[in-house]
Amino acid sequence: MTSTPEVAPAGGATDTNPGEGPLRTSDQVRRRVLRVAGHLLDGQSPYARAGRAQLRSALGKEIGSVPAIWQFTVDGGPSIRDDTEPTRGEIAVQTALTLWALHQGSHPDSMHITSEAGRRLSIAAAVRTVTDAEGSDRDRHETPIYGRLSALVRATTFDALATQARGIVNLLSSADVPMDYGQFAVDLFQWQDPRYRSTVTRRWGRDFERTSRPPSTDAPANAETSSDPS
Repeated sequence: MTSTPEVAPAGGATDTNPGEGPLRTSDQVRRRVLRVAGHLLDGQSPYARAGRAQLRSALGKEIGSVPAIWQFTVDGGPSIRDDTEPTRGEIAVQTALTLWALHQGSHPDSMHITSEAGRRLSIAAAVRTVTDAEGSDRDRHETPIYGRLSALVRATTFDALATQARGIVNLLSSADVPMDYGQFAVDLFQWQDPRYRSTVTRRWGRDFERTSRPPSTDAPANAETSSDPS
């Protein structure tokens, strides 16, 4: 039987079980996505390419229904009950990672980029980058990708939200524009709590309307940003 290739993370230690640990807070969700997209499955190694292909195969699938991605997406905390429905953390992480794998596709450069101090590189900020690149002859609020963002904000179910996000990711991939998937996972995690839903959509609005500037590619992909409400 052929064993699964391992990837050596920074510092030389071998990390063969990225799914260890809970997914109960925004920070835990962000760290899991940064660990996978920003490090373990980043690059062009056979392990990374195979892992991204496995994630793409799980697009839109029920949480836990694709064993090949359990190590990346399930809550490995010791106290979770076996009879519970998928957790908010598992839903957010699987959705973010499968869309990142779709976004990455065959791009040689990483489609995950970490937010900088004072500038959140959210899905809405990435959409703004695309609308700005389309030129001043067209109002950015009349572009197809802005229409997708508007539909994302209006979504009333998580399935509808994920569908609109997938459409945006396809357009971002075509435009070769990256975004922060750690932040996206946090947004998805918080959106599922009605108390924070308006906070998430308001954050997207501010990120889109904020004066645009090209993101720096110097920030390390596995750096962490400030915490948001859990």
